[in-house]
Amino acid sequence: MQGTFLVLEKLRAVALRTLFQKTHAFCARQNPQKANQVSLLLFAKALTWCGAGMDIDEVECVVANLIYRKFIKGYISHKSRIVVLAKNDAFPSLGSS
Repeated sequence: MQGTFLVLEKLRAVALRTLFQKTHAFCARQNPQKANQVSLLLFAKALTWCGAGMDIDEVECVVANLIYRKFIKGYISHKSRIVVLAKNDAFPSLGSS
C-alpha cells in the first residue's frame, strides 16, 4: 500500500508541473516581453479552475517544492509574487530529475 501512495505523490507533482507549464505558455503568449515570468496569482487561478483551489502562500509553497525537486528551473520573487523561470530549459525532462 505504501508504494501506491508514493506513486500518487509523484503523479501529483507531475500534474502540477504540467499545469504550471501550460500557465507559463499562456503568460508567454499574453506578454512576450516577460515570457520567462509567471504570476503566482495566475497559477492560483489555474489551480482554482481545476478544482484545487489554494491560497497564495500554498501556491508559493507548491512552486517552491517543484523548484526544489528540479521539476522547474527558476526562482520565486516573494515580494513581487512572481516566478522567474530560466530562459533555457525551464522545464527539464522528467527522466533527468
